[in-house]
Amino acid sequence: MNDKEMKGRIGVVTDTVKLTRAMQLLAASKIRRARQKRADSLRYLSELERVVSLLLYSRPERQRHPYLHHADAGKPMLIVVAGDKGLCGDYNHAILALAEEFIRTHAIDTIFAVGYEALEHFQRRGVELNRGYVHFQEPHAFDTEVLARDLLQYYHDDRYNRVHIAYTRTPSLGAQTPCVKQLLPMVIPPDPQPPYEVAFEPDSEQSLTDLLTQLLKANLYAALADSDLAIHCKRMVAMQGASRSGEEMLEALTAAYHTGRQEAITSELGDMNAFIFRKDKR
Repeated sequence: MNDKEMKGRIGVVTDTVKLTRAMQLLAASKIRRARQKRADSLRYLSELERVVSLLLYSRPERQRHPYLHHADAGKPMLIVVAGDKGLCGDYNHAILALAEEFIRTHAIDTIFAVGYEALEHFQRRGVELNRGYVHFQEPHAFDTEVLARDLLQYYHDDRYNRVHIAYTRTPSLGAQTPCVKQLLPMVIPPDPQPPYEVAFEPDSEQSLTDLLTQLLKANLYAALADSDLAIHCKRMVAMQGASRSGEEMLEALTAAYHTGRQEAITSELGDMNAFIFRKDKR
């Protein structure tokens, strides 16, 4: 490789390192907000589950609600939450591998895909996609409104009797764990002890439906917020590793370039000295 080619390669690696370093800093800057969003969503979900638990156990007949029991008709369905793009380590690979295993063991043939990576993965695999959603990273409450509306529409029509969501939990910044959680029928929260008599107004089937729908949205939002934090953590670590590798490559290329230049200069000086020696000898 001549000097011109070496300098060109050094320039390409330098630009790549600048890009990966910028992506690392961008991901790191988003982690704090994503972490707070996850904490808020889990706190809200916990409080809502506590309220629902009090209502269901204060009047056991409320536990016969359709959202709490699966229908005989219909099939199981899976929501898969992946990323809209790559460059985030094994984030997409891990969640898609878990989803594939769950699909195989639970005979699932219909998918709600969240994120371009999930959408393209299952399209290539020939799996039926009932719905596809993109741009759900950095989730907003409106995203869960759209997802819950479509989900409940099919559940009411008895097209699905069980609904699960595959997403990535992030209990800490250094730990991301793909998991599957059941959304419908809803798992009844533990019985609060001692039993409480709770005033619920208006005490109607529709009011309970609205509350359980809100609980479904809270579960969806918590899963999206958890996955959002995971992808920023994975991207920061992946870009940090890429930047480090690029800097090591840049250091090796620079050393090789300077070594080559020094050898060329030494060779030129040797040729010049030989020429001068021959001239003086004459």
